[in-house]
This record gives sequence, structure tokens and C-alpha cells, in this order.
Amino acid sequence: MALRTYGRLALCARRRLEDPGDVEIRIPGPGLYSIEALGLTLEVVDAALEETLSGASEEMAVNGLDEVGASGEEMVRGLGEAGTWELLVRNLRPGDRVSAEVGHRKVSDLMVNRKIPQPARRRLPFLEERGEILWIPGIFKGRRCGAGPSGFRFRFRRRPG
Repeated sequence: MALRTYGRLALCARRRLEDPGDVEIRIPGPGLYSIEALGLTLEVVDAALEETLSGASEEMAVNGLDEVGASGEEMVRGLGEAGTWELLVRNLRPGDRVSAEVGHRKVSDLMVNRKIPQPARRRLPFLEERGEILWIPGIFKGRRCGAGPSGFRFRFRRRPG
């Protein structure tokens, strides 16, 4: 089957991306989480502890997910103690908005601007705290994301298969 999306032509087996429905996984603290419906795993680690154990440099790689979601990594600051978090990993919902430099922007507009194919949009993970979208890999980073003296590192990885 040939699929044309935003000027790209891809030859692929006849396989449609099914809508996973509403996905919502609570993230209470560091650990490894499987997000079956999106075909992802999420690893959450304390960056300070990770740096101490690995002796890694202070520079952190920040990668977005590809248009269907292969991998992504980001630092998030200001979460407080693990166990008190109100973090969720979820997917796109109608009316989603993010806080921009001036006002708010619709997430659907961001995805159109990034040329994310419509069938893939509901398969992208969102990191949310108390109704505020903190990070959408490859699409949006909130003010609390990025390198800092402390925080937690979030890594999304596409599960093989």
C-alpha cells in the first residue's frame, strides 16, 4: 500500500493505526512504566542520582519522538518528592491546549504545524501534571522542561514489534 502524507510517499503493508482510545497512566514516582495502548515504555529516573551513578556529563540529550513515536527524552524540574506527584501520561483529547509564551495554543495546531499525520496524533504521549501539559515529545516543552541542577529524566521508548 502507498501512503502519501505531507509530500512523503511511503510503501508499507496494509496496516492502519488504530485509535487507542483515551489513555491515562498515573506516574507516582521513578520507575519503569509500560504504556501498552501506545506501544511505549516510560523510564523515570532521578537525574542527580543517575549522574552520580554513571558519572555522565552535565549535558543532556533532548530528542523528540518521530512522527509515530520512536524515542524521546526530557528533564522536568520542580516535581517535588516522588510519591506526591500528580503526573499522568496520556494521549490527545479534544480541546487540549498548552501554555505558550503569550497565552495558550491549541495542541491540534501544533501538530498540524509539525505535520504529524492525523492517524498518529492519538498515539503520541503527553506528560501532564494537574491539568497542565508539561511535555509532548518532539512537539512541545513547557517552562519546567530542560537542563537544570535537579529534576527527573523521562525517557519514552517505542516497544519493538
